[in-house]
Amino acid sequence: MPIKSLPMAPNELSGRNILVVGLGRFGGQIAAARWLVEQGARVTVTDLAPAENLAESLAQLADLPIRYRARTYGSTNIRRWSHGWLLLRMVSFAARRIKFT
Repeated sequence: MPIKSLPMAPNELSGRNILVVGLGRFGGQIAAARWLVEQGARVTVTDLAPAENLAESLAQLADLPIRYRARTYGSTNIRRWSHGWLLLRMVSFAARRIKFT
């Protein structure tokens, strides 16, 4: 069954920043990334795997103006969340103690 493309206005994606999440080693998103570039979008691809594991997929995109950014998760994000939670609790505690007259 052929895939029908969605009706879009000409150049609707032109100049837009698009993030393709999960490039993969099997090339599932390669066609999507190529199509987005053809539409004029500025494309960034990302994956949890390091670039060394995605060498074949990245090589297929080498002729296109596509950026690759490795997704990283670290303790910094968790610390920020826990600090934010602590700040929220402190503000909540202080708000209950303040008497507004």
